This record gives sequence, C-alpha cells and structure tokens, in this order.
Amino acid sequence: MAPGHSTATYLGGPGLDNLSYMDFDAAGNLWVVGSSQFSPTENRRSFLAHVSADGSRLLGERVELPYQVVSGLKVAPDGEVAVLATTLSAGAPTTTNAVLRAGCSTNLFSGYFQTVRPDGTLRFATYLLPSDDRGIDDVYLEYLAHGGQLSSAAGGLALACVTGSASRRNTGRVSPGQIVTLVGSAMGPEKGLVASLGSDSRYPIELGGVRASVGGLPLRLLYVDAWQINAIMPYSLPPGQQVTVSVEYQGKQ
Repeated sequence: MAPGHSTATYLGGPGLDNLSYMDFDAAGNLWVVGSSQFSPTENRRSFLAHVSADGSRLLGERVELPYQVVSGLKVAPDGEVAVLATTLSAGAPTTTNAVLRAGCSTNLFSGYFQTVRPDGTLRFATYLLPSDDRGIDDVYLEYLAHGGQLSSAAGGLALACVTGSASRRNTGRVSPGQIVTLVGSAMGPEKGLVASLGSDSRYPIELGGVRASVGGLPLRLLYVDAWQINAIMPYSLPPGQQVTVSVEYQGKQ
C-alpha cells in the first residue's frame, strides 16, 4: 500500500466485529486478524484474512481461527504468517510435530501457536505448555531456529498437567476413583492403545510400556498415546493432600 494511499472494506458480519492485529507482506498486501459474528444465529469466531494492497479483494479464502483470542500476528518475508493466541477449544487443529495435542491451562484458556502458508493452508499448529508466556517474536524465532517446529516438540517425555476427563477446566484437582486425563508429550506410543479388563476384572497398571502413579500409587490405565493418558485415580488416594503424579514410558520417567 503506497504512502498516502487509503482504502476501506468490510470483512465481518452483522455485528460484534473487531479487528485486533494487522501486518503487511512483502508485496504490500495486508494480513488481518479479527473476530466476527458472520450470521445472526452463530457465535463470534476469529478469522485471518489476506487483503490485496488496493483493498479491492481477498487473496484466497478467509482462514478460520476456532475459539481463539489472538495476542500476536507476524508475517515473514517469505509470506508465511504466524499467529499466537489463547483458546478455549479442546479441538483446535494440531500438526504431527506439535508440542501438545490438547490444551492445558488453569485459567480455562490454553496457549496456541500456528503458522499458515501464503495460500492460507496450515503449516504448523500446536498447543503450548502452560508455563510458556512468551510473545509472538520469541516463539517465532524459536520456530525458525528449529526448522519449522518448537524445540519442546522434540524434547522428550513431559507431563504438562492432570485434568478431569469430563472437563479440562479443573486442572490439578482430582478425586479418589476419578477418571482423569494426563496431557503431555512423548508419554507413550504414537498410535493409541485402548486397555481391556484383565482376568481380575480390573484395568491394567501397564499398557504399551506406559505406567503412571500418583503419590506412589499406580493408576489403572484406560488409554495411552504420546500426548494423552486416560486413567483412573486410586480409590485409596488420600483426600485433601498435595500429591505428585509421574509417568513412565519404556523405562524413562
């Protein structure tokens, strides 16, 4: 967009619209992030749009950003677009080299980072560890330094949080006999395994090389994969006390 040139266009819907971030690509076209209620009957959604330098048209399809509150936008010289956000969604898309495949946060929102190619297709997407409070510049620099992923994606076994399986919103609080979900990375096999009842009519404490314990007591396992473990808390778990949860996979804890 040349100095002194101005343009105007509508990008949203019938109401509750806002524009939160914008950045130019090398050709002078504009990437914008906003949110809009595109019809009177739906909830407001975030979007990423590529607008031509003269403001006359969209360049490609508008990219949906499901249930996100965007905190940063960055356009690289090669046209790649990076978005840093928090999200309430438990089903935001992730790529196979994600740090976390699911959200994990005590304040209901989970950190989320994604990059989009110039044509609007997804290149990389991941939930972030709860302790990751960096801005878009720092996260994107790490992403570039590790060849299009974050270093923690290749960092090995990590347990990020423990939540109730019925709701990810009670992070860190569990009850005796509760079915829980452990969220992390490299915690088990890439292909998920579902447990079966044993001859004693109980679920196993070891599945696919995975073991988990709380306060030294083994958890009965229902499902395991690299990013998620579903298990049953021991009924003998002492209530009202702080306990340590640990995961072991193929001998590594």
